[in-house]
Amino acid sequence: MKDHILTQSGWIKAVGTKPIPGYPGYWITKDSRVYNKYGRLLGHHHRGHVTLCIAGMPEVRLIARLILETFIGPCPAGHCLGFKHSEGQYSFEDIEWARRYGK
Repeated sequence: MKDHILTQSGWIKAVGTKPIPGYPGYWITKDSRVYNKYGRLLGHHHRGHVTLCIAGMPEVRLIARLILETFIGPCPAGHCLGFKHSEGQYSFEDIEWARRYGK
């Protein structure tokens, strides 16, 4: 069931979610919600980070970067994470792969 997430209530349709590349069992939405393989919504750390586990090892990742990697693809050479607005929102509409300054 690639388009469903398992929750305590059973399988639910994963509307607007996509699996996070390289992190089996984790899903993300464009508005920065991250779910584990049990359908549990994961909490965010301060400054927009989330902890994901791969092969039993925890990894702290920036949610904005996970959104772009999932919905756009890997960061192109010479680019970095950029925010379109100064508030630093972590939704798909507010972030982009931006050219590095001076490149």
